[in-house]
Amino acid sequence: NNESRFRVYPNPAKEQVQLELFNAFVPTDKTSMELISPTGQLIQAWSGTEIQNKMVIDLSDYSAGNYSVVLRDGNRTESRTVILN
Repeated sequence: NNESRFRVYPNPAKEQVQLELFNAFVPTDKTSMELISPTGQLIQAWSGTEIQNKMVIDLSDYSAGNYSVVLRDGNRTESRTVILN
């Protein structure tokens, strides 16, 4: 199943992005999500029930650049690039 499991918007972003999981995807205790900086550093992480169907990720403390939101579930990884202006 290669269907997309989430989206991040608006993109490009100014101070925050919304993360929305698609209906069929339900996080489990094997699910994790990470926010990765333009230099590859882990700057925020969530796991299991911390991951909600709709979330706001605050980017106001970070400098402009291309960030990655990475969703892992078992052996499947999916990522989105977020451009912060």
